[in-house]
Amino acid sequence: MLAQLPARAACRRIGRRSSARRAFLTLPDMYRSVISSDLAGVDVDRVAKAAIPLQDLRRDDFALVRQAIGQARVVLMGEETHGTEEFYQLRSDLTKALIEREGFTAVLCEADFPAFYELNRFVGGAPPFRDLHKQMSEKEGPTIEQAMEKLKARFPVWMWRNHVLKGLAEWMRQHNAGRPAGSRPVMLLGLDIYSMFDSAHEVIAYLDQVDTDLGNMARRQYGALGTFRPEAADYCRAIYTGKIASQAPQVARMLATLYENRMKCLDVPGDGDEYFAALQNARVVGEAEEYYRNSYMGGNVTWNIRDSAMVKMIAETLAFQEDKGEGRPARVLVWAHNSHVGDAMATEHHEQRQHNIGRLVRQQFGYDDSFIIGFSTYTGTVRAARQWNGKDFVMDLNESLPLSAGALLHRAGQRAKTNDFAVLTRTNDREHPLSDEQQAARDALCAERLERFVGVQYIKRTERQSHYAYCRMGEQFDLIIHVDTTSAVKPWFPKPTTTSSPRPGTIDYSRFENFEESAGSDDEVPSSGAYP
Repeated sequence: MLAQLPARAACRRIGRRSSARRAFLTLPDMYRSVISSDLAGVDVDRVAKAAIPLQDLRRDDFALVRQAIGQARVVLMGEETHGTEEFYQLRSDLTKALIEREGFTAVLCEADFPAFYELNRFVGGAPPFRDLHKQMSEKEGPTIEQAMEKLKARFPVWMWRNHVLKGLAEWMRQHNAGRPAGSRPVMLLGLDIYSMFDSAHEVIAYLDQVDTDLGNMARRQYGALGTFRPEAADYCRAIYTGKIASQAPQVARMLATLYENRMKCLDVPGDGDEYFAALQNARVVGEAEEYYRNSYMGGNVTWNIRDSAMVKMIAETLAFQEDKGEGRPARVLVWAHNSHVGDAMATEHHEQRQHNIGRLVRQQFGYDDSFIIGFSTYTGTVRAARQWNGKDFVMDLNESLPLSAGALLHRAGQRAKTNDFAVLTRTNDREHPLSDEQQAARDALCAERLERFVGVQYIKRTERQSHYAYCRMGEQFDLIIHVDTTSAVKPWFPKPTTTSSPRPGTIDYSRFENFEESAGSDDEVPSSGAYP
């Protein structure tokens, strides 16, 4: 397996493999394992010697991490699965430290922009308007239940409607309320593009309050698109069967109209926040229309459309905050899956001409102005569904495949006598470069290995095909945090209000509040691949 090739060979930055390497990649996994097994112990030792125990990483508000990040404006934080409690909690704790100690100004999550903008209002990242002409008093503002209500509208509910995000939102609200006068509030935003119909609705609602003529224009431009709400697939089918033309020109016209009427929009109260939100919603409509239209025919282009759009949101947020802050630097944190934040150049997907957030951020902002954190686990439980739009379960997470990246980190932790640890593979701190031990660990992790990616679906029966890809982890990430045994993320729903004596003939569902969902049988026929 190329996972164990000498580091000087495996760590080369290559866009194309030689024909010999390509042929080698076609060998079955068992033969790769046989070829490479004699080198595995060396790499385990290298990683073990550089392992930073998690308790040391946490010391002094993650001082080691903050030092490695330096002055980077964009920090990406990943996750091996979309359903692991420890990854959410670590990202939350690190986010708080970076906001308080390093002045980060926004948190952007792999989530729908309209739903998260309600949370942004709740945390104080934007004024909590009832409408654009009457600002709410603090008592009239939304509760956390109201702010997170829209997160129930779309699968997967548990991904963002969970206890960790609820706690972070409440902390950010308190942080923003106590900030010094004149300082910039921290924003909490979604950066994904699945919200085509909801975003169109938000643009119309905004323009109705700015200028009724503009609102009516938006209704006309989005009208044909809106007839297919909520099924984007129906819209795509109508295009490819010749029943309707693509609405891309009309959608693009609305975005241009918002730019053309910037001064009129900024005359409306709201300090520019509502205009920024409307612009992003209009942009999302256009990118979502392109995404869905292309996804109907399949191929890799949709992945690139989506990740390019998310990087655009990062850049737009930085520009908006710096404009409001009169040039003061803005700094953003991004929560997304490892598959999005880990540099695609270091994965087999690059050969399929896929890019991602990590690759584009490094290209656009440079290495010194960015930092990528990946998260890994070996085994435990995970919350996931067996098919898209399916019910979520708490499932046992298989142990990482032998000689995979997860297995290497597991063995390194055993040798270092610490199950949970981090390995630094790159730093922005020029005064404290990587030590010899850290460089050796990086070289070991730059060898090509299978790496696991579990999205919102987990298909155990076809795990190798559905959830693994060849990667060079030492190049993908600047810091790798490994938690050996992890648990399923806990979704959050407000407890129902019940009377002490339920009405006769009804069921008191509060008796079942503490029951955990179980994984159920794995005998179902697996559906399509679950790459997030």
